[in-house]
Amino acid sequence: MAKFLNTRKAVSEIEDLIRNAETRLILISPYLKLSKDFKELLTYRNSKDKITTVIFGKQELNPHEMKFLQGLM
Repeated sequence: MAKFLNTRKAVSEIEDLIRNAETRLILISPYLKLSKDFKELLTYRNSKDKITTVIFGKQELNPHEMKFLQGLM
């Protein structure tokens, strides 16, 4: 059976994935917006020496957001 998520539930599910992923996490999205909470989760995950790959299509990030993502390497 299909499961439909509203925006709030989708964000909650993604946050859970980021928190609970083991060693490696690959996030793929055609669009990417970096909220404060999303940045905090990725920063926390990065501090635990876990591998996170973010793949996105549409280039709408400002230079600070792009620098943040590059700093996670």
